[in-house]
Amino acid sequence: ISEIGGENMHRELLELTTKNELLPLYNVYKDCMYLPNKDKYREKVQSWLMDDWIRIFTCVHDSKRKGLLVLKFTSTDQAEIIGISVEEGSRNCGLGSFLIQKVQEIFPDAELNAETDRDAVLFYKKNGFRITEIQKNYNGETVTRYLCVKK
Repeated sequence: ISEIGGENMHRELLELTTKNELLPLYNVYKDCMYLPNKDKYREKVQSWLMDDWIRIFTCVHDSKRKGLLVLKFTSTDQAEIIGISVEEGSRNCGLGSFLIQKVQEIFPDAELNAETDRDAVLFYKKNGFRITEIQKNYNGETVTRYLCVKK
């Protein structure tokens, strides 16, 4: 799926299905990881590719893969965004929104959800997600998280 955006920006959505396609995208995805490193990313990629319920998409912008969205279906009509990230120098240009919009076009009947921190709440709100504040317990510490849902 591709589109021409403003100022002749060409954006395209591609589904990625191999390690060779995903491993070079560490720098795009690392900000979605807790204490990121390339070995941990390689393990994530391997687990994603072995899970038939996971679909992985990239946003190609100006001929470069600059965004990554990892979607895990929990049923045929519900999917969790387990990671969405845009390369640092390409943020705030609509690439993350493009990823969500195009994935919704591919899976129009799927409810999308994501759990996130305060930093990403405005992004999800801007993209039409309902936001619910939740409390999680991590190692005895209560942390505020946000459940974001879009039908």
